[in-house]
Amino acid sequence: MGELRKRPSMSTFRVSNAQAFRVDQGMAQIGFTAIAGTTALFLTALGTSPAAADGISPANDGTGTQVNRIGNDHAITGGTPSADTHNLFHSFSDFNLLTGETATFLTDPAIQNILSRITGSNPSLIDGLLQVSGSDANLFLINPSGILLGPNSALNLQGSFTAITADQVNFATGTFGTVGTPDYAALVGNPQSFSFTANSPGSVVNAGTLSVLPGESVVLVGGQVLNTGTITTPGGTVIISAVDGNSLVRIAQEGLLLNLEVATLPDSPQATLLPFTPTTLPELLTGNAIGEAAGVTVNPDGSITLTESEVALPAEPGTAIVSGTLDASGEDFGGQLTVLGDTIGLLAATLETSGDRSGGTIRVGGEYKGEGPLPTAAITFVDGASTLIADALVQGDGGRIIVWSDQTTRSYGSLSARGGTAGGNGGFVETSSLGFLETTGAPDVGAPNGQGGTWLIDPFDIEIGFFTTTGFPNNNNPFVAESGPAQLDWGDIEAAFGTTPGVRVTVSTGVGGGDNGDITVVDGVDLAGVPADANLEFRAAGDIEIIPELTSSGGVSFDFEADTDNNGSGQIRIDNLLETQGGNILLQGADAGAAPAIDVRAPLRSNGGDISLLSRDSDIQITSLDAGGGAISIITPGLIRVTDTPSILTTGGAEITLEHGGSGATPFTVGDSATNGTAAGISNGANTVPFQAFSGTVSFGNIEIRTDTPNNDPGPSDIPDNFDPDEVDCFGGCDDFGAEPGGEDFSGGGFEEDFEFEEGGRDGFRDEERSEGRDNGFRDEEFDDGRGDDDGFRDEDRGDDDFRDEERGDDDFRDEERDEEPDEARGEEDLRDEGFRGGRGEDFEEISYDEWAFDDRFYADEFVNHFNLPVIPEPDFETSQGTLRSLTETVGTPPALVYARFRPAGSGTVARQPFLKQAQRFNPQPTDVLELVLVTPDSQPKRITVPSATREKVLAAVRQLQIELTDRTRRRRTTYLQPAQRLYSWLVTPLEDNLETEAVGHVSFIMAAGLRSLPLAALHDGEQFIIEKYSVGLMPSLALTDTRYSDLRQAPVLAMGASEFTDQPDLPAVPFELRTIVGQLRQGERSLNETFTPQTLISLRQASGYPVLHLATHGEFRAGGPDNSYIQFWNQRLGLDQLRQLQLNDPPLDLLVMSACRTALGDTAAELGFAGLAVQAGVKSALATLWQVSDLETAGLMAEFYTQLNQQPYKAEALRQAQLAMLRGEVTVVDGKLTWNGGSQPLPAELTDLRFGNIQHPYYWAAFTLVGSPW
Repeated sequence: MGELRKRPSMSTFRVSNAQAFRVDQGMAQIGFTAIAGTTALFLTALGTSPAAADGISPANDGTGTQVNRIGNDHAITGGTPSADTHNLFHSFSDFNLLTGETATFLTDPAIQNILSRITGSNPSLIDGLLQVSGSDANLFLINPSGILLGPNSALNLQGSFTAITADQVNFATGTFGTVGTPDYAALVGNPQSFSFTANSPGSVVNAGTLSVLPGESVVLVGGQVLNTGTITTPGGTVIISAVDGNSLVRIAQEGLLLNLEVATLPDSPQATLLPFTPTTLPELLTGNAIGEAAGVTVNPDGSITLTESEVALPAEPGTAIVSGTLDASGEDFGGQLTVLGDTIGLLAATLETSGDRSGGTIRVGGEYKGEGPLPTAAITFVDGASTLIADALVQGDGGRIIVWSDQTTRSYGSLSARGGTAGGNGGFVETSSLGFLETTGAPDVGAPNGQGGTWLIDPFDIEIGFFTTTGFPNNNNPFVAESGPAQLDWGDIEAAFGTTPGVRVTVSTGVGGGDNGDITVVDGVDLAGVPADANLEFRAAGDIEIIPELTSSGGVSFDFEADTDNNGSGQIRIDNLLETQGGNILLQGADAGAAPAIDVRAPLRSNGGDISLLSRDSDIQITSLDAGGGAISIITPGLIRVTDTPSILTTGGAEITLEHGGSGATPFTVGDSATNGTAAGISNGANTVPFQAFSGTVSFGNIEIRTDTPNNDPGPSDIPDNFDPDEVDCFGGCDDFGAEPGGEDFSGGGFEEDFEFEEGGRDGFRDEERSEGRDNGFRDEEFDDGRGDDDGFRDEDRGDDDFRDEERGDDDFRDEERDEEPDEARGEEDLRDEGFRGGRGEDFEEISYDEWAFDDRFYADEFVNHFNLPVIPEPDFETSQGTLRSLTETVGTPPALVYARFRPAGSGTVARQPFLKQAQRFNPQPTDVLELVLVTPDSQPKRITVPSATREKVLAAVRQLQIELTDRTRRRRTTYLQPAQRLYSWLVTPLEDNLETEAVGHVSFIMAAGLRSLPLAALHDGEQFIIEKYSVGLMPSLALTDTRYSDLRQAPVLAMGASEFTDQPDLPAVPFELRTIVGQLRQGERSLNETFTPQTLISLRQASGYPVLHLATHGEFRAGGPDNSYIQFWNQRLGLDQLRQLQLNDPPLDLLVMSACRTALGDTAAELGFAGLAVQAGVKSALATLWQVSDLETAGLMAEFYTQLNQQPYKAEALRQAQLAMLRGEVTVVDGKLTWNGGSQPLPAELTDLRFGNIQHPYYWAAFTLVGSPW
């Protein structure tokens, strides 16, 4: 089985508690004769098996289990509870039920789990009813020798059921094994894992009808698992898993899914403790009538076949076979079905997870692309008589179906993940293998009243053409691995497109097993009769080669990308005509050595669709290109050669953009394609480029040829000829920030803190002329614009003051006559006196590793409680510090963690006691003083107290800074400097000697309540902003942060958003923002307005695994629980408590960007939502805003951020550089173009009348905060 792939945390086994269904204790004496079908004689054929005689026998081992038999009913009482009374342990020497018999476990209501072990050497043969009375407990049946559930077996439970052949159940505090006497009282909490120490674990067979209540689960785990019966869990979970010997199995809740992880046990003497050898599957089925009744035949040679099939079943451990029915369909939402093992067979099986509002999840052999925690199968076989269904039945999206193997997948069954009949989109289906892959028939991902879904095929190497299935090799055995590239038939691709528009077929390859991850088209095809908006995607880790003609007279778009593993090698070569009838053509290649990254040796034609050719690091060479009215873009850092006549054509004045790396040294020549240019003309019908060489960037109407021209002369030639100093929008007035010798530069902050604009000066902040889409998080009543929501400052429901508390002496921060003067009413001292006076670091105290771990856990617990997360253990300091060292080596910048919280004044070391920390959380005092803890890669953690920084003063300064930055009437002033400098003197100045000594370049702040909505980037040391020294970010705690490094410099982006809303202000710049990010700056996909739905997001990420997700839409972090906060999609608001439904951790998301959210500043619950965004979403990092920044200016900062993300080694540095570019005025709008350090983009007509604000003011850039991992 391979090494365990760990998750950051494991949650409890329990899936859910359905509505209580109580069983009368008197029912324990009812025979349930309706269950009887097969007579009790089925066990008489067991001969001398002791199980036939012993029935249910309690073990004489001190557990205290008692069995009282009355007729056919076995009442089971006694047992031993755990100390928390949540677990009840039973021990039996034998456990068997004849047909029509009942076993009733009688419990107290507090019991949550009943764990029943069988210590004898006989398997359990059960053909009767298992039930629990007195509680809604989960029932565990544990027999290492084997478990056989006959055709008349049934369940009457209010909880979940697990049948498992492990010999040890592991808790955090001990083990419950089938040998020995454990300390039962110590086994508190839920089971964490199961150990299979035998070399060949016992088998589990189900031939019965097992049903549980809605939302509950049935789990069958053994060395071999065979199901021929029916298992029903409405909206719940079924897990069938076969495991090898010496395995450790963990079952844990991950988001909305119940996952199973398998690891190899370390060598242990426990493996020899079993006094018997577990029963093999043939032995379990031999010599009793149940085998024949279950539809299973054990042949004389010991092989096994299903009665209705000629296929011989493997008899090795790790084999899972499913026939019969697994049904997790729900009334509203489908549940999940998971089948795991080394070898998996679905033979005449029906698996269904449908629901009226949404299909569920079916996973056979692994998770998406074989990733995630699930163990993966070597061989997966789905026969032609099997059906897998995950449909939305009425209104909603289809579900997910994964069929996976590492070596060989044969998928011949019927797979369906359809959208609802009344609305909703198709779902997602993956049929994949790292090795050989063969499919017959296409999955149905259609939608009668919506967009089609996605079919993903994900092998290593693959050939696409017309193929014939020749049957199974090796004596017609489908369970033998086959070598060779995967093969995909064009007929299946055409069938998958079906009749629903928008279906996406994705062929994606990886690298391994000696394969390069190549996609090769060996037979040509015309994809005719395909609905509009269909997409054929190739995603090759290696090369893409298309040998014959490939055309689409239907509506298919071609989207082909090589080098998806970003190793710098991956060519696209097309030898014959590639043509669509209005579909788009997108080709993305990488380095191919001396050959071009994109090498097209025949015409490209789109007949009205857009054509885009992108190379990351090498030349592009094509024959000719005709878009027939579509836009054309060719972008490469290398050179472009278009070798035939005509060269580049389109009509209707459509855009043509050619961007090359000649940089003035190698001109682009129209009329000569030998080096860099076209053999013939370039025309869009309205403009024609003349035949000549162009060294720099030139434009002819909508035709632009551009390159980076080196500029080695920063003198007067840089000033445009039409420069007009009267038009310069200078923050603070040009006279004050001019370039005169000795003049102060704004970026350094070297100006008087009481500076104020002249009343008649040019402020550039007239709101009626500036973009207003994204308003700030604070609005006084006199500035309410009638858009509905007010900010979190004046949330009257919270009872917060508006800073006019006369008794406290606070001003109301709205007296414009006094803003620039020190506030004498508060008795504030000079900033130098108000701040830290301890000599920058001389009062530090080193603390122990355990104290630091407790501190980190203290911060983490607030988020755990707020979001109802699994409890996490305290982190290990040496491991954590080693991670910081490793990250320093990776990105070249030492980081520091700064913990900031308050403790009672004068409490000394007492404040560090656990009980007092908890008291501080619930009983904060205004006199509490600020305490900082500093953690760096190479030093002992240190603590320092800042006595002058009381809770009252610090929180007042935070609120004042928030108001100064978000009140639009104050954007002509620099009065924000007063609180910004005061906060810097408290939070940073005491640490600076240490930060300088260790050359720290990044600081992650881990803050107490009240500080988490502090705009960190606006902190100021009296000379410059903090971002002019360090990159900064916010962490919930180190233990809750995924610190694994990801290089995002070439990562594609899924950019989604909405520009139109019915109940909130429109965001008119969002389409422009998305086009700039995906298209000009990054590869990826865009979804706008109607297509911006949670279902689309999930589908696109499952298909392409985007590591970066950009959401340009309204979002709000509000007071109250996570369900009060939301992200606005086109068709719904998704609560923060529902973020896990987006499955952003599957595949893992490295960065979530939310460019238009706002926070109820000053509210602790809203702060938790903001600071815990990455944790709750299940992503490594989130970039979000504390207040909404004006629409166009946000687009500018985002353009700069993604430009920097292309260049900087880690996310926090990219944000810092983007904020510095804003601070320095390097992001501008000039002549109708948005310009930033990475390029420029013409503004659409709807944005040209919006005035671009003075982005040097921190209102425009300090709201953007990186939450979670800075790496």
